Amino acid sequence: MVRKWRFQRSDIAFIRCFHSAQEVGESETEDDDEDGTMNEFLSRFVWIMRDKLKQAYPDSDKSTIDAMLLVIAEKVVDEIKKDGIDKMLLGAAPSVPSADFSEDLWRMVWEVSSKVLGDMEKERKKEKLKRFLQEEEVKDMCRFAGEVGIRGDMLRELRFKWASEKMEESDFYERLEVMRENAEAREEEEEEGGEEAKAYGAQEEAEGVEGGPMEEKRNVLSLPKRRGKFKYKIYGLDLSDSRWAELADKIHEANEITWPQEPKPITGKCKLATDRILSMKEEDDPSPLLAEWKELLKPSRVDWMNLLDILKEKSIRLHYKVAELLLSEESFQTDIRDYSKLIDAYATENCLEDAERLLKKMHEDGVSPDILISTIVVHMYCKVGNLDRAKEAFDTLRAQGFRHNIKAYNAMIMAYVKAGQSKSAEMLMREMEARDLKPTEEIYMALLQSFAQQ
Repeated sequence: MVRKWRFQRSDIAFIRCFHSAQEVGESETEDDDEDGTMNEFLSRFVWIMRDKLKQAYPDSDKSTIDAMLLVIAEKVVDEIKKDGIDKMLLGAAPSVPSADFSEDLWRMVWEVSSKVLGDMEKERKKEKLKRFLQEEEVKDMCRFAGEVGIRGDMLRELRFKWASEKMEESDFYERLEVMRENAEAREEEEEEGGEEAKAYGAQEEAEGVEGGPMEEKRNVLSLPKRRGKFKYKIYGLDLSDSRWAELADKIHEANEITWPQEPKPITGKCKLATDRILSMKEEDDPSPLLAEWKELLKPSRVDWMNLLDILKEKSIRLHYKVAELLLSEESFQTDIRDYSKLIDAYATENCLEDAERLLKKMHEDGVSPDILISTIVVHMYCKVGNLDRAKEAFDTLRAQGFRHNIKAYNAMIMAYVKAGQSKSAEMLMREMEARDLKPTEEIYMALLQSFAQQ
């Protein structure tokens, strides 16, 4: 059942003079066309309000409904001009004069007005969001998200989220700009007022007007001085403590380690120096060119690793030579894995002298070999048939407390078999079984063949 709103007698008077008021309204509409927002609001408001009036007054003709709409629209425009749009957006209806509308009618008018303004605000934000969706920064983030594998609805939601954040940031700075302009305008007014007061005081003094006692001085408002330290509390947790700052620094450092860094771009003179390094021969000394390259680029570890990767594709021997020189470079940030990789490369190519020289350098630099390097050394000496040095490296593993792995045992057993020491190989195999390490089929066959030959 549709509830009928009650127009008071003053409303009926407005309805009777609809034709005269409509002519005045048409003349005023020509001036209001300049304000597009007001015109859009009135068109939306009248469209919704016309249906509600038809439902409430089904017996009224078109002219009567139009007269009602004219009266209501004029009253709403007056309220907007008087109180502003913000009050209507909040939905708080003002007090209604009894001479104009009944309370239930005005409440519905105010709800429709708030709804129309809310829809207009949503459409304005939607159009503004479309512009931020095409921002270059938002596009770059979407391209990066696509490269790491984000697709479909999730990428679409992220794009709208990033565009919304950019729009909020833009609105925030726009509000700051408006506040700054208002503050400057107030300062200008105060300066003009001060100059007028000075001129007036000088005029009074010139005319000999005796001034009374000076009134109270103008109060200058300022922010109170802060005492102590800022305290930031979230859910009762005091984040102003210094330990949280230390924790944030540690997290930042950890992210720098886990997140791969990009090497610096090689351009200009540095590119020429790089080309000269790549064009060197294996017997040339790369130290002067490396010093020049370091002076030009100021490299970090990621830049040195990039150079080594380029050298590895160009010449593997030159790569080994430069990598060995970089072990003494401070900016290279040498760790034990750099030694193990280079020793393993020399051992794979049977470069025994180079591997031993690198082991000696490692001891001189104060770096103790770990289980990986000791295992590589055992394999290297077993491969070249140097049983004494292999046993020495194998015993070093035991002395350091490392537990032998199956690869080290297999290498030593094969070295004993090649040297004709089947008994020693059998004892080592029994030791493997006691340590729950299962020998391979090749080890059994080699050991049986050694016993058969003896």
